[in-house]
Amino acid sequence: MRSVITLLCFVFLTKVNGQTLDEKGRKQGYWKKTDETTKKLIYEGEFKEGVPVGVFKYYYPNDSVRALMTFRNAGKTAFARLFHMNGKPMALGKYVGKEIKDSVWTYFDEGGVLISRDSYKMGKKEGVCFVYLPDGGKSQERTYKNDFPHGEYKEYFDGYHLRSKGQYIAGNLDGRIVYYYPNGIEAAAGYYRNGKKNGPWIYKTESGKIREKELYKNGKLATEKETTDFFSKNPVQDKTKETKPVKSTSASKSKKPLEVNHE
Repeated sequence: MRSVITLLCFVFLTKVNGQTLDEKGRKQGYWKKTDETTKKLIYEGEFKEGVPVGVFKYYYPNDSVRALMTFRNAGKTAFARLFHMNGKPMALGKYVGKEIKDSVWTYFDEGGVLISRDSYKMGKKEGVCFVYLPDGGKSQERTYKNDFPHGEYKEYFDGYHLRSKGQYIAGNLDGRIVYYYPNGIEAAAGYYRNGKKNGPWIYKTESGKIREKELYKNGKLATEKETTDFFSKNPVQDKTKETKPVKSTSASKSKKPLEVNHE
């Protein structure tokens, strides 16, 4: 009986340009897809019952490797290694479903230098994401929720000393924001609410001496009288003593990622 079933399956298999389709029209075995105009190879890999399995290779028109995709979980998960046309790495990460980014994705410039590392949950940024300096130090760290900045963010001069810090709520700056000089003195500090300046803003020299004070109401400067009255009731003192640079408490243009098409 088993031999009869095997024979029937064999009979129903067909060939398309030397490649195999089963009786349901599903791709089986090793396949190559080429561009109909240039005849250049687009991808190659193996299918099982129409589902990609194992490692697939994708190519640029110059025949260099564009991506290596390792398919698992019946094709529902793909671990991607994307490359620039010069062969240097472009990105590393995981797709779920149909080209939906998930987990951690790491990006590189055309020289192969690390530029950013983002966390995703089903196609949307979720968690702490980093931008890096050319020497590998952190330039920025920002927390996301449901694809919007949400929570604390920090920017750095050199990976350690803070340039600025603050927080977002649902994509909008909210709360106290501070900008620093390289020597650690606050250059400017003030408040946001729902993405607009709201409340007092203080600007200082590199020695810590106050050079300007402003008052905002829902994104607009208050009148001179309102500003004077506010700061007379809420005085701000100069802090001109020498201060060590503030350190963190924690230690390019993008390209469109590969579009996977198995048609």
